[in-house]
Amino acid sequence: MGKGCEVGGWVNLVQKLEELGLVTFTPARTGRGDRKAFINYDDLYVTTLAARHGGCVLSGDKFKDILAQSAYR
Repeated sequence: MGKGCEVGGWVNLVQKLEELGLVTFTPARTGRGDRKAFINYDDLYVTTLAARHGGCVLSGDKFKDILAQSAYR
């Protein structure tokens, strides 16, 4: 791998994209330290965020489970 592919480089890139508002993270599924884990549904998080901000989602997931719920059609 080239120098730009090192983990530290990717971490810095992702942090910069977050600062620019181009990347959003879903809540964590696992606990860390004293923080307890909680259940989240990242498909709904992603689609809601895209709808709210006029974005689009590029995914192989067809989100059929979400479309089956009348509240999200």
